[in-house]
Amino acid sequence: MKKVITAIFLISIRIAAFGQSELLWDSVRIESEGFVMQYTLLKDLDNDGIRDSAYLSVEDSTIVCRLSTQNFTKMASKPIEILNFQSGVGDINNGFQFFNHWMRAGCENQFRYNPQTKKMQLIGMNRYEFGNAMNDGSGESSVNLLTGNYTGDWNYYDSEKDTLIKIPTIYANLNFGVINLEDFSQDTYFDYSEKCAALYNSFRQLDSEQAPAFFRDENIQPFDMEHLDTINLQFVPISEDTFLKFKEKQSHQPGSKYNFGPPANPSFSLATQNEYYKFIGDSFGEEYRYVGYVPEISSYIISACKWVCTGCLLDNETDEKMQLPDSFDSGVLGLEISASKKQMLMFSSYYGDDYAKVSSHRAEIIFMQIGEGKGFHKLVKPEICIITAFSIEDIIWIDNNSIALKVYDKYEEVWNDSHTHTYHEPVYQYLKAEIKTDK
Repeated sequence: MKKVITAIFLISIRIAAFGQSELLWDSVRIESEGFVMQYTLLKDLDNDGIRDSAYLSVEDSTIVCRLSTQNFTKMASKPIEILNFQSGVGDINNGFQFFNHWMRAGCENQFRYNPQTKKMQLIGMNRYEFGNAMNDGSGESSVNLLTGNYTGDWNYYDSEKDTLIKIPTIYANLNFGVINLEDFSQDTYFDYSEKCAALYNSFRQLDSEQAPAFFRDENIQPFDMEHLDTINLQFVPISEDTFLKFKEKQSHQPGSKYNFGPPANPSFSLATQNEYYKFIGDSFGEEYRYVGYVPEISSYIISACKWVCTGCLLDNETDEKMQLPDSFDSGVLGLEISASKKQMLMFSSYYGDDYAKVSSHRAEIIFMQIGEGKGFHKLVKPEICIITAFSIEDIIWIDNNSIALKVYDKYEEVWNDSHTHTYHEPVYQYLKAEIKTDK
């Protein structure tokens, strides 16, 4: 019969400080199976100005949090059986994390205080593996539990080619529901690990097939831009400081912002509920960009560029596709969901004041209501604001009835000695407009 020897040394040593938080090494448990160090994080977790605590209990193998707003009552996870010397809690922005590292794999789990439920909620997980001796199955992934957005970067070993091959970055939307600290156990991250492994295996097979399922957009019908209802907005100048304050406020609101910049990853993979896709750029200039997942309409946004750029919505449940509306070669530049999650806007723009060469207008903003239904069929009542006075750099929702804009007149074109030209940063202006799209 195996004898378990346990010793607990009661020590308190300050090992790190992070602004208003401290990480203490309190004790260590030595067992025949290994070592577990106990760390205590002292930090204001519930935003009342009083420091709280989070630690890994060596007595019952649980994650414990004590909040001042809960009179420091013990809030604990379910027991976690597989712990080792590299297990504990750590500091993160606006919360704490529980980490558990093994020899060739590990995971981290992030918790943040939810003022509505007054609980510590699991908001994110990430994991890594080194794989076998040939690094087969090595890589890392993360998932945001608030949005379900999953990103995975994994590799597999090709024995025939004797080389390690990277699978194009995998994007998916995974639903774990709401998990509070009291619900958390090792089964939580094992469930995540299983979902992650299923995606890895599916895309590994897809990547090695001779005729993989590439995404094709030839059959996507263009959006009807000619029969949109028009909306007139009155733009009022505001200061840059006011715009930046609106932008800071927006970052704390429930709405979402999506940037259609240049393709950052011309090749990637994407999993809907029914299908697996590969988006592969080619040597002829075709590039793709994964823009993001919009939970309000259960759709992924993909931007494709080859001479011109077009945006597309891909429904996560039905795999239907819809082209986003725009009138310019640069395609949609930005997409915004309002804080109420009942309105969406997109904007497109021509970069200069010589827009008449290519279009009857210089910029456009398209508003849509998010109504009932499924997927992107929730988008109803499209309206367009046509602009000739300026180009648009950025738009943000101030509230459900107003927007703020960062605009410019033109880029300054400069010719160099080598007879090439560049564009200097334009002079920006800032505007505000009232809009009532609810009908």
